[in-house]
Amino acid sequence: MSTTILLFGRDYPVSPPSGPSAFCAAEEWMLHAHTEALGFRVVGAALGLTTSLGKEAGCSMERSDYKILEYGAAVWGALRQRGATVAELSATAAACFPAVASLVTPKETEVRQAQDFTSGGGISTS
Repeated sequence: MSTTILLFGRDYPVSPPSGPSAFCAAEEWMLHAHTEALGFRVVGAALGLTTSLGKEAGCSMERSDYKILEYGAAVWGALRQRGATVAELSATAAACFPAVASLVTPKETEVRQAQDFTSGGGISTS
């Protein structure tokens, strides 16, 4: 099932970040995701990494020297200038967080393959 967010009266599909710097961006995002003082930058980065909103606003990781918090601030600022409210951005970004996290967290099947908890098996090294 695909996820979309509604902003500016339009649906935006949400998908994990892609491209050559996607994993690094997602990893850096995860490092800051729970830091309250960085909230709007984390929200902006999630929206920009997982939807076309950042690109449409003229923001890019390259322009931000591949610094996720600078990128997030640029996306946040651009969306606020377009008229998005803090409440709208915060609420819509919540749907984007799992897409970013999916790049840097193991899948259930990967965990299951590494350790079979149901039969008391040992750790797999294959």
